[in-house]
Amino acid sequence: MRLKTILTGTLTIIITSALIAGMPAADAAEQQDNGAVVSMRSFSRQSQERKNLLSESVNVESDGSWTMIDSNIGDALIANADRQTAEINARKASEEKKKQEEAERRAEAEKEKQEAAEAASRNAIRNAPTDSIVNIPTITRDAASSEHGADIANNATKHIGDAMWCTDLASAALNESGISFGVHWPEEYMNVPGAVNIGTDLSDAEPGDLIIYNRTGANGSHNDHISVYIGNGMAVHGGWNYRPDVQLASASLSNGVYTIIRVM
Repeated sequence: MRLKTILTGTLTIIITSALIAGMPAADAAEQQDNGAVVSMRSFSRQSQERKNLLSESVNVESDGSWTMIDSNIGDALIANADRQTAEINARKASEEKKKQEEAERRAEAEKEKQEAAEAASRNAIRNAPTDSIVNIPTITRDAASSEHGADIANNATKHIGDAMWCTDLASAALNESGISFGVHWPEEYMNVPGAVNIGTDLSDAEPGDLIIYNRTGANGSHNDHISVYIGNGMAVHGGWNYRPDVQLASASLSNGVYTIIRVM
């Protein structure tokens, strides 16, 4: 009878060991009350929540290992990266704005410089001494060494008081003297048929000579002005820089002589 009890207990232990992981403590106690030899150690049920791996971020460490990062940390890193990108873009926008403002400031300064040059050019004509229109001389042919000199000078004086620009006046004086030449920039009158460059000294000028003045920026890359010399240091000036009236004034202007052209 004792042997049977031992065998029965041994068999029970074996069966219990196989089932013990899922056996509640109450069942083991009941078997003990029935006289069977069982293990009294109980195991609580483990309930583990399954994580959604797709919601987690994956990070690669510097040593090449993979580390799972909680989704909240990943969101924080993304937010921080977005903030840094926004700050960089803001700095770039600020720098571009400063560059644009500097470019506008320089353009405004250049504009003011050009306007000042234009004003100086206008003042050169306004402040030049002017003879009375009744004292306009008539140029005789022997006053000029060139064939056309006297005609060019006299035809220029006929337009005093007219509203004409300087190049319009020069071309009119030439055309009325039998020399066909369209309206051009002042420096282009060096290409008048039969033109000879006399230099820059006004003491060498003769009636009918064309005086081309230096450029100051008033006409951009072109020379500022052209006049028709009539003698005694005087010249006929067509309208110049927003003063479109022909006048008799000094041949010497503050911006200086670029060249003197004589039409032979």
